[in-house]
Amino acid sequence: QRDREIPAFFDFGGVPEPGLARAETAMVLGYCPEAVTDLVSFVVLPPRPKRGPGPTAPQKTLLELGLDNQDFKVFVRVRPCLPRECG
Repeated sequence: QRDREIPAFFDFGGVPEPGLARAETAMVLGYCPEAVTDLVSFVVLPPRPKRGPGPTAPQKTLLELGLDNQDFKVFVRVRPCLPRECG
């Protein structure tokens, strides 16, 4: 991926802070002023309107409604009787 061209909204800046990198200056990846302006203008926009009431949880189970639930399954494990239990 080093051969790929970096998009225009990235900006590299040199930071002359000793100890930040092994070289004399560190190259820091940042964003160009246009990208920052675009991001800030998006963040300060008013919230989008909601699409509707949204999902709601069921108030009653299918059993309470008297309906069959085809997805309901019960798994029962029956062990063999112990010698003291047989008889």
